[in-house]
Amino acid sequence: MIGVYQRRAFTTAVAKPLISTGDLEALLDQKLSSLRVLDATLPSGRDHSPNAFWEGNRIPTAQHFDLSGRLSNKESPYPFMLPHADTFREEMRKLDVRVTDHIITYDKSNMIYAPRAFWMFKVFGAANV
Repeated sequence: MIGVYQRRAFTTAVAKPLISTGDLEALLDQKLSSLRVLDATLPSGRDHSPNAFWEGNRIPTAQHFDLSGRLSNKESPYPFMLPHADTFREEMRKLDVRVTDHIITYDKSNMIYAPRAFWMFKVFGAANV
C-alpha cells in the first residue's frame, strides 16, 4: 500500500538535507528498494524538447519530478504553486514513491528546483527526504 501523503505543517527539523555525490553513489550501489531519486530539473527556455532534455541528462535510476506540469497547481494564476494533496498523492502513486521511502531530489539548475521538491515532500508528510 502506498503511504498517505497529506498536508502537514512544515518543520525545519531535518537530520541531513544534503548528501554528497559519493554518498548518493553508495546508496545507488546498494540497490535499496525504498530509495527514490527524483530529478526536479526544468530545462531552460531555449531547450525545445523538455522530455528529450530530461531523458538524456539524468542519473540513470532517477524519475522526473515535473514541477512545472503535473506537480504544479494549474488553478493558480502563479507558477509553481503547491498542488492539491490529491494531485500530489496521485502523481507520487504513478511514480511509485511512498511517503515512507528514502527520497532524494536533485536538479542541474544551481539548486533552484531540488529544494522546492524537497519542501513539497515535507509539506505532504514525507520524513526521509
